[in-house]
Amino acid sequence: MSKTKKEQIFDAAASTILKKRLSQLTLQQVAEHANMTKAGLLYHFSSKEELIQQMNEHAILCFRQQLETYQETYKHEKSALCTRIYIGHIT
Repeated sequence: MSKTKKEQIFDAAASTILKKRLSQLTLQQVAEHANMTKAGLLYHFSSKEELIQQMNEHAILCFRQQLETYQETYKHEKSALCTRIYIGHIT
């Protein structure tokens, strides 16, 4: 499955953050890493803060989906019970 433009931007931002600190992250750097213009990036995110917020929300959603898949796959095992408890805690 191909990634959405926002997911590509999230990947570019994460890669940039790993190379530099979050405090040094700029939208221009993310745009360059995502092979787009800064204006194109601003179409999706109005600010660095919005990008980071949506990036975190996306990461949490992906993590939760992975936990739910794990829970369904291993629903008869003790670890699945722990996963269900954890999912209940974070939601």
